[in-house]
Amino acid sequence: ATAVGQRFRPFTLTACNREGEEATWRFDGPDFYTNQLTVISIAAGWCVPCQNESGQIQQEIINNYAGRGVRFVQILVQNPDRTAITNTFCNTWASRYHLESPELMDPTFVTQPFVPMTAFPGNEIIDRCGQIRWREYGTETGLTSIKRAIDAILAEPRYPNCLPVE
Repeated sequence: ATAVGQRFRPFTLTACNREGEEATWRFDGPDFYTNQLTVISIAAGWCVPCQNESGQIQQEIINNYAGRGVRFVQILVQNPDRTAITNTFCNTWASRYHLESPELMDPTFVTQPFVPMTAFPGNEIIDRCGQIRWREYGTETGLTSIKRAIDAILAEPRYPNCLPVE
């Protein structure tokens, strides 16, 4: 399920900038259902628009929406030479862009359906009920469209309590 309005199909990835239990990141864990929205950005090390967005994420998304029930996570799929993402490059990326959010690695590219024809970056907003509310890929508009979508969704009445799908 990758289309707006569909139920997000969860998966588990590893964060390069977390240790222990915090390194395993499940998209259907308890945090998923306690935040109003989860913003997902899928990026590649060679992608210039991904680099531009990543340079703005901490200030424009993470800091701007702190305390408003919005969490952000970025998923890296490839190194600059288009090989599968490595822990070393992932940590370099997180450090370069001063990202405090989980920086996840997807070396087998399970997130490929969210970036058709590798049109990076792939950005999605999932509500706490697990529904895909917004999706955009292959854009160079920076974070303007993401912020506009977050603001519109947050302006709606609050979502009902949601339980994980068994």
